[in-house]
Amino acid sequence: MLNDTARQVIYLRAPFDLAITAAVARRLPSNVLYPIHDGELRVVMSHGDENWLIGVRQTGPRAVAYRTLGSALSDRRQATIEANVRRLLGLDVDLEPLRALLAHEPVLGLLAQRMSGMFPPRFLSLWESFVQVIPFQQVSLAAAMTMVNRLALAYGPRVRFEDKEYVGAPDVNRVRAAPITTLRECGLSATKAMALRECADWIITGKVSEDRLAGMTDAEAERLLCTLPGIGPWSAQLVLLRGMGRLGRFPVGDSGAARGLREVFAEATPDPNAAAAAALERLGAWRGYLYFMLLARKYVTAT
Repeated sequence: MLNDTARQVIYLRAPFDLAITAAVARRLPSNVLYPIHDGELRVVMSHGDENWLIGVRQTGPRAVAYRTLGSALSDRRQATIEANVRRLLGLDVDLEPLRALLAHEPVLGLLAQRMSGMFPPRFLSLWESFVQVIPFQQVSLAAAMTMVNRLALAYGPRVRFEDKEYVGAPDVNRVRAAPITTLRECGLSATKAMALRECADWIITGKVSEDRLAGMTDAEAERLLCTLPGIGPWSAQLVLLRGMGRLGRFPVGDSGAARGLREVFAEATPDPNAAAAAALERLGAWRGYLYFMLLARKYVTAT
């Protein structure tokens, strides 16, 4: 067995909480793409034909350390891995403007204090965003996570470390080439299987890309994504929020988020729906962070 490499440390300007941020990224502890072992988040990251298992651990209130497990990492790939770690955990987002905004929000400000240190995580690629959004359309969180796990196990890269196998996001080329019947064995409906394969085709052929979306406004990017087969407003907004880091997007029609908003405002106002809508309007470009806070509520309560 190869020894793991030395840790590289990322120092942050603001306090950070890996446990809460990772919980939001994972959504459920059963997520095979983001397992946690002894307090260390472990993620398979890929670049071309290369795959690495990266372990991320918090080493201080403002410090995160990452290491490569089971294989050496060349100097030329170091920047790629650090960029991925920063993206996955949202470490480059300056939350000070949001904190200033929430200081004037009694209800949401209190909620934010409970999960201080949570940064807004992102999926590692646009393609992974489709993989982690399409299965969640109109099904329970647990059912969708089962589909994602099966897709990863069937089509994702594998890295072995300490007698355990870790998997990464499904390979886009393998998914595009997969028969619909085979994709359906992962639990997808025929419609979702076709949508995922079509999204893979759009990625590979360049019809949609992160670079193209980056040059668009939120509204323009959402309109483009909605032209993809199987992608409606809810899915497009989640792809922009969780994949592209567009914190101005809040998934309209998300039943879990709507229920969470009502619960948050229920004790403070006789009309929680109106209060929630007004708060979303006031948050403006930061409303997507509220979506992450709502996801984190159960985790914070449990601890």
